[in-house]
Amino acid sequence: MDLSKIFIAPADPGSLEDVGDVHNDELDDVVLEKIRKVLIDNNAEQRFGIALLHRHFELASDEKVVEEFVPETRNLVITVKSDDELTVPITPSVVRFTKDQ
Repeated sequence: MDLSKIFIAPADPGSLEDVGDVHNDELDDVVLEKIRKVLIDNNAEQRFGIALLHRHFELASDEKVVEEFVPETRNLVITVKSDDELTVPITPSVVRFTKDQ
């Protein structure tokens, strides 16, 4: 499969619902079961999972929420960094599929 033909965007918190406004939808079970079947059919259930996309606060257009692992303390540290502060390439761990392309 040519992944360059699939548009996968980092989850843009600015366009997501506030975490306090996110509620279960009656279609959630249907959609989750379909995704579960696709993952299992492709032996990918150990690599991919599902996250509920939401935002906790507004971000500037040049900001990203970054999760860093500190092995010495076994902590995950989540911070907001501007593009200028990112000194190493980052790998999105939460992505959002869009209808673009």
